Amino acid sequence: MQANASQENSMQANASQENSMQANASQENSSQKNSMQGSLGGSVGDGVADPLNPRADRSGVDPQENREADRTNPPATLILGYGNTLRGDDGAGYGVAEIVDRWQLPGVTSRAVHQLTPELSALFVSVDRVIFVDVFVWLGDPENDRPDPLPDPLPDPLQQPQTPAPFYRWEPILPEGAASSLGHSSNPRSLLALAHSLFGATCTAHGLLIPGVDFSLGERLSPLTQASQTKALGYLRQILTAPAAG
Repeated sequence: MQANASQENSMQANASQENSMQANASQENSSQKNSMQGSLGGSVGDGVADPLNPRADRSGVDPQENREADRTNPPATLILGYGNTLRGDDGAGYGVAEIVDRWQLPGVTSRAVHQLTPELSALFVSVDRVIFVDVFVWLGDPENDRPDPLPDPLPDPLQQPQTPAPFYRWEPILPEGAASSLGHSSNPRSLLALAHSLFGATCTAHGLLIPGVDFSLGERLSPLTQASQTKALGYLRQILTAPAAG
């Protein structure tokens, strides 16, 4: 029996030694892990770049995956529709902005204003593109029909040339001081230049121009302007919901 007890004590001693060795190994592994985390500033879960994925940021997310996801979403857009709603067709741009606002499209901000003011340029910094919606005076001459200012005296809508099919114009807008095909007074261009120089905005800009023929007092749009506004809205919705170019 004494021999058996001695053998049992020997087995217990071996088990105790084995447990001690396992504890030391566990402590060593833990120490090595903490040392690696310390050199990296923490673990991946703590917001450190994944050493197994050099492209991953401190959140452990691959920015390339974010960029690919962004390509499926339309670019952030600001709509600025402006004009005098009490001068007939001149309010068509204002009306477009109101309608777009009711669409509640993701990434789209729409502002209806009576005139462009410098403080609007502060909005440009948070978007990828700005679309100005305005009216131009249609005189039946595509080469000379330009947006505001309105001519004096105003054209007589009863003496206009034959009414064309509804149409609109889509023209790029460059910052003031650069060549532009948009013949409006420099307000859109000056706002773009101000946003670039003062706020560091990098957005692009276009003008969506709707023909107008009747600028007399009143809130009703002429048949041509109303039909052209509807056509322009269809085009606008199409580009606002199109995914970003890859």
